[in-house]
Amino acid sequence: MSLNDLEKLQELKEKGVLTPAEFEVQRKAILDDLSRSTSLPSRKVMPMMTAYRRYWQKSFVWSGRANRPEYWWPVLVNFFINIGITIVSSIVPFMAFLALLFGLATFFPGLAVYVRRFHDRGKSAWFAFVPLWAVLGFLLLVSMTDTLSTASGLGSVVMILGGLVITVISLVWFVFLCLPGNVGDNRYGSPQ
Repeated sequence: MSLNDLEKLQELKEKGVLTPAEFEVQRKAILDDLSRSTSLPSRKVMPMMTAYRRYWQKSFVWSGRANRPEYWWPVLVNFFINIGITIVSSIVPFMAFLALLFGLATFFPGLAVYVRRFHDRGKSAWFAFVPLWAVLGFLLLVSMTDTLSTASGLGSVVMILGGLVITVISLVWFVFLCLPGNVGDNRYGSPQ
C-alpha cells in the first residue's frame, strides 16, 4: 500500500462510493501498512561488558568488522581505568609502572579494534593510519625547516600550519569513528 492508495480512497469517498465509516477503516489500514513497511528495524545496543570482553577476545584479530559499541565501550572503560591508575600512581609513586603495563596490555587490542572499526565503514587498515602518516610527515617537515631556516621564522609558520592540519585530520577521524557502519555486507564481512 502507498500514498497513491490514500488518494484513490479519498476520491472514492468524494464520489460517494465509500461511507465515512468505511473510509476511516480503510484509511487506518493503509496508514498501519505504511508505518510497518517504513519503520526501521530496531537495533539492540551491545552491552558494555560484552563489548569489553570481545575487545580482549579479539586482541589480535585484524579482519572483520567492529561496530560503534564494540569500539567505543572499550575506549571509555580504558579511559576510566587510566584515570584510576593515574590517581593510584600519584598517591603511591612506585606504582607508576601500572600505567606502562596497562598501556602495553591494551596496545594491540586497541589497534585491532581500531582497524576493524574502519573495516565496518568499508575502509582498509591503511586508511585508518592516515593521521599517523600526517604526524610523521609533519615531524619530518619540522626537522627539515628547523635545520634550514631557524632565523627566518619559517619554522613557526610550518609548526602552526602543521598543527592545524593534524587537528583537522584528527577531528575528521573522530567523526568517522562515530558514524554508523555500512548497513549490509562489505568486503570485510557482515555487520554485527
